[in-house]
Amino acid sequence: MPYKNPDAQREYQRRWAKKKRLKFVSSLCCDVCESKEGIRIFSKVPGVRVATMRPWDKKTPRENYKVLCQNHSTLPRKPRKRSPRKKAQRQKKIAPARQMAINALIKLKKRRETEREQEALT
Repeated sequence: MPYKNPDAQREYQRRWAKKKRLKFVSSLCCDVCESKEGIRIFSKVPGVRVATMRPWDKKTPRENYKVLCQNHSTLPRKPRKRSPRKKAQRQKKIAPARQMAINALIKLKKRRETEREQEALT
């Protein structure tokens, strides 16, 4: 039966979910050394966070995440392959105010050149 007050309902659900997560994490041990202290859960699925998978709901297969302790979670990782960037992506965007200043300097240089040419003709 739901609570009459929606805020009280949300608070109850938060406490319930937190208790469920803590119970799940306390049952895990490190995949490397089987320690139960300082446990962290890491996703093996690229681009998917552990919170999104919700392994504590037991719907996520164990192959999709790994459990490591603090000592082993800092092990070196494989370097990520980066795709080469195109030249268009490498160009930095210039702030509008700076672009206006650059345009003003270009106009000033052109004006000075035309003035020098007119002085040279006279």
